[in-house]
Amino acid sequence: MEHRELTIKTNPDAKSRMRFSLKTMLVGAIVLTLIASNLFTSWHLFQAQQLVRVQQMEIDALRRELRSLDTSDRKNVHVIAMETNQDMVWKWRIFIPPGKKFNLKSMVGTISDRSFPEGAMVTPIEPGEGVLTCSVTRNAGGDWDQDVRYVSGAHVATSTLKVFDSSMAWYGKQGSSTTSGSITTSMGQQSFSGEHRIELLRFRRWIQDQPNVKFAPTESTDGILFWLEPVERSPFPDG
Repeated sequence: MEHRELTIKTNPDAKSRMRFSLKTMLVGAIVLTLIASNLFTSWHLFQAQQLVRVQQMEIDALRRELRSLDTSDRKNVHVIAMETNQDMVWKWRIFIPPGKKFNLKSMVGTISDRSFPEGAMVTPIEPGEGVLTCSVTRNAGGDWDQDVRYVSGAHVATSTLKVFDSSMAWYGKQGSSTTSGSITTSMGQQSFSGEHRIELLRFRRWIQDQPNVKFAPTESTDGILFWLEPVERSPFPDG
């Protein structure tokens, strides 16, 4: 009985094509995996960025609601007005950068629309963040008082000055107005270099209280003025 061997001959070109196809599939799978991984990572990064953006918006909204200061910039002076819900009471949150000092100056009496008077009441404001409250109200005895209170951590500074009735006779009669330079609750945080005066409030008697009477807007009139004035540092070291 004859035994015949069956020999299958494979085309060398077919083997080469098969190996090439396997390599191509492997490389393609790796490329697709890298693309999918990159897309997945990009999607997660996008989602994270969106989440951070939403959280930052929530933080900003909460900061505006609480009237808190963003003091990440510690080279400039930052001020934001706060609600008091009290007539003739004003409040600001203030940040004074290290190395700078200010005096709160105030005047109840005759003031102009822009300039700052001499001889005003002075309250020192030290560097750091604090809350400044200023008011011009009647006391228990019915007399007008000008009160200033500044709280910064454990530091509390207060001062009270009597105000003549004649200086407040205008209030509540013919209306009043504030200048555009005042920092009010309708504004957000304001930042300043700290090299110049910072006007907090300029509350003046409405000048045109008589019909058909001409007047100059720059005319001095009764009012209330609060501002921060930088303290010039001595060129000589202490001691």
